[in-house]
Amino acid sequence: LADRLTEAEAEQFAQQMAHWRLAQAYEEIGQRVVHIGARDILSYYGIDDPAELDFNALWNERRDALGRSRLRAPFGNRSDNGELLFLDMKSLDEGGDGPHGVMSGTTGSGKSTLVRTVIESLMLGHPPEELQFVLADLKGGSAVKPFEGVPHVSRIITDLEDDQALMERFLDALWGEIARRKEICFSAGVDDAKEYNDMRARMRARGQDIPPLPMLVVVIDEFYEWFRIMPTAVDVLDSIGRQGRAYWIHLMMASQTIESRAEKLMENMGYRLVLKARTAGAAQAAGVPNAVNLPAQAGLGYFRKSLEEIIRFQAEFMWRDYRRGVSLDGEQRPLVHSVDYIRPQLFSTAFTPLEVSVSSTDGEATRDGLNGEVNGEVADGDGKDTGDDDEGIRTPKVGTVIIDQLRRIDFQPYRLWQPPLDLPVAIDELVDQFLGHPWQEDYGSARNLVFPIGIIDRPFKHDQPPWTVDTSGPGSNVLILGAGGSGKTTALQTLICSAALTHTPEQVQFYCVAYSGTSLTTVAGLPHVGGVAGPTDPYSVRRTIAEVLGLVRSRKRSFLEYDVPSMEVFRRRKFRGERGRVPDDGFGDVYLVIDNYRALAEENEVLIEQVNLIINQGPSFGVHVVVTADRESELRPPVRSGFGSRVELRLAAVEDAKLVRSRFAKEVPPKPGRGMVAVNYVRLESDPQSGLHTLIARPALYTTPAAMFESNSVTEAVKQIAVGQARPVRRLPARFGLDQVRAVAAADQRQGVGAGGIAWAISELDLQPVYLNFAENAHLMVTGRRECGRTTTLATIMTEIGRIYAPGASTAPPTSRPSAQVWLVDPRRQLLTVLGSDYVEKFAYNLDGVAAMMDELAATLARREPPHGLSAEELLSRSWWSGPEIFLIIDDVQQLPPGFDSPLHKAAPWVTRAADVGFHVFITRTFGGWSSAGSDPMLRALHQANAPLLVMDADPDEGFIRGKMKGGPLPRGRGLLMAEDTGVFVQVAATDLRR
Repeated sequence: LADRLTEAEAEQFAQQMAHWRLAQAYEEIGQRVVHIGARDILSYYGIDDPAELDFNALWNERRDALGRSRLRAPFGNRSDNGELLFLDMKSLDEGGDGPHGVMSGTTGSGKSTLVRTVIESLMLGHPPEELQFVLADLKGGSAVKPFEGVPHVSRIITDLEDDQALMERFLDALWGEIARRKEICFSAGVDDAKEYNDMRARMRARGQDIPPLPMLVVVIDEFYEWFRIMPTAVDVLDSIGRQGRAYWIHLMMASQTIESRAEKLMENMGYRLVLKARTAGAAQAAGVPNAVNLPAQAGLGYFRKSLEEIIRFQAEFMWRDYRRGVSLDGEQRPLVHSVDYIRPQLFSTAFTPLEVSVSSTDGEATRDGLNGEVNGEVADGDGKDTGDDDEGIRTPKVGTVIIDQLRRIDFQPYRLWQPPLDLPVAIDELVDQFLGHPWQEDYGSARNLVFPIGIIDRPFKHDQPPWTVDTSGPGSNVLILGAGGSGKTTALQTLICSAALTHTPEQVQFYCVAYSGTSLTTVAGLPHVGGVAGPTDPYSVRRTIAEVLGLVRSRKRSFLEYDVPSMEVFRRRKFRGERGRVPDDGFGDVYLVIDNYRALAEENEVLIEQVNLIINQGPSFGVHVVVTADRESELRPPVRSGFGSRVELRLAAVEDAKLVRSRFAKEVPPKPGRGMVAVNYVRLESDPQSGLHTLIARPALYTTPAAMFESNSVTEAVKQIAVGQARPVRRLPARFGLDQVRAVAAADQRQGVGAGGIAWAISELDLQPVYLNFAENAHLMVTGRRECGRTTTLATIMTEIGRIYAPGASTAPPTSRPSAQVWLVDPRRQLLTVLGSDYVEKFAYNLDGVAAMMDELAATLARREPPHGLSAEELLSRSWWSGPEIFLIIDDVQQLPPGFDSPLHKAAPWVTRAADVGFHVFITRTFGGWSSAGSDPMLRALHQANAPLLVMDADPDEGFIRGKMKGGPLPRGRGLLMAEDTGVFVQVAATDLRR
């Protein structure tokens, strides 16, 4: 070159030479790149000290979302002339290299560090309200984890390769973001994000504003692993890329290698940053065949902007060691650059030696912050492109210094990815989210019966709203279905705790029957819980169910009496001050909780029939049933349609799925508390019965350990604020005297139950007296094992006969009162003194005596047979005979011969015609061999007459006794009174026997 040029000549010469590049091989030039002066990323942004950043000044001149600098960021230097090289992610029609691109490089090529450099450079050039990132890594996430907490980053997602469901969830979130941005643009009356932001800029110039629609860069590292695990992801990401470009959604895909399966996706990639490739095939697939020949130097690669232009570059490494610009003694330190920098020198013909690099003390080309690299070469190591090593953790890096300052910015990006359903939320957090305020505020002000029990994962909608159960209307009864270990009992705990945090003990009460373990006992201390009973206390189980059934029957009557047309009116009158009377029964909405319906049904047929009755009739009267079951087929057919609310966890059989299609139900993972509900929003081209994953909340407070599922913390918290206590389950005493029964009977105003007659027991169902209602049946059979109270039952009935009836024996004086005559068979002679001789017409204790007595009894009854030709009035008035009611009382009939040898066969024919002749039979028998008791003529006749049967303490292995009812162990004096196909447990009034 000429030494002397005028200024004009020099400028003209420079313009003419500007489009030329050195013709030497890149490899030769690359060896001398350290001698070429060039700017770096920090100097481009005007940053002198990365530890003292003024982001307002940095971003003020770059806040134009439509300017040329949008998505344009430096990332390294050209290898031919050292110029700073820029990546422009804008679309080709906007003069950029995007909107999408790919980055590849084998292990040790510096790919992860280049990913970080590009991300951080973009962050330095854009405020977080204008640019946001979603950073995903199929593996550990070493390239993206350092950006955790940066305001630009919506979410960092790692380890996607561990669960294909997470991959599908991620794609669903991207589709949802496209749909969200489409809706925003549609609502604003524009077609795409560019028009939207242009309109926003004009509005802001006029002092108005609309929500921002920032650029979104989605970085996916190790995407090739994704395609290997989930081949369909290629087409899905290609579609997302094509549709997302109009809404400023940009994909930056990175991987160690690229193969043919990514060919379709590569067609939609605008730019390619290709570092050293391991194989020629990978280099060819990346679009730069020469990448396989690159030297093993981290950060060295090719930038393919188009088919015509391929630029070799050296990436800048932002993770180099950070050195402050001023030393501790105040002396100025030299500025350290990402590439070695030679100070400008006077150009002359004289020889001037090159000075030593300011960033290297030995004159060799070195790089700060390259893990495993020495003198520009990749050192031998474990072959992994890892992040910071231990030395890096101790030494501050330029990149981390900048990130630490970015984290201090008070800005929350839009979260389009919610955490996976790995850990359940605590119940108080869930309730606070549902209510919109802490649960203690306005406690009990809820006007409905909606209980949050978990969260619904909606990746397409980018949210996780509460999963609720509405029990106020058609969903009054709740069915919780799930396989063993799916978390059904925990779901019950959560539901009860949720109700306790949202409603007062006056509004809702729970009565629990726990047949799947003892977990429900942890809610027993809640003031809303009236009792928790399990199979080890069958009496408490019976009383719990009886208490709830009794409320249903009571409200049937009281709602009519108080003119209460519905439960909604009841609630408004009782809790919201609406005018009108309500029954003062001490209850609000009552929930009977049955944990393990099948176990209860197998153990006690009577109780399950009572439960079924409550299921069908209870909702109209504010009585709800919450049931857990493994399979829907375990429920009795009449009640399967009685559950308006349904919770489906991981199912034992996907055919039971009703909320979603069975093929979606298969996707529920085998983790406790996980379930699925149907999609609850409109989504085009989506099956309305496709599933949304759910997770039951943890029935404990947030302050407890994450592994804590006991509800004691909730109990203590609720006790501090709640007033009142659910009415406990009433229990009968172990011994109930006859005088006590008579006192209760004296106040009994019921109709049609035999009130005023022989009161001999107390019903567990409603704690009301049990009568011998002769209008329905004239007889009674009693069976049970030894010492169960069979003989005491007869003694109680005989005592009541003496109270109600006048003596009716032939030796008794005449009377106008109804009288009774007792014929007593008493082999053990324990009943002889209960009634006097003025009541007892005959008694016998051995076979001969019984046979003779039966002859006389048969003759007496025969004389009472109605003659032929009576009128209807005469038959109804029973006027063809007069005299006392005849009571045949037989204790321990098993001591008499059975079959045709039985002396009782002579009186047996009148059992079925008892009303015509005024005949009653009360008989006891031991329980053993009850199935063969039908051979006894008297018992057979009583069965034919459908006489009530009291089964006291018995062996359940004997099988069904009547219908589907079995006996079982019972305390003394307690029995199951079977009439027709129904049964009720009773406590026989105790009478002392004089022996």
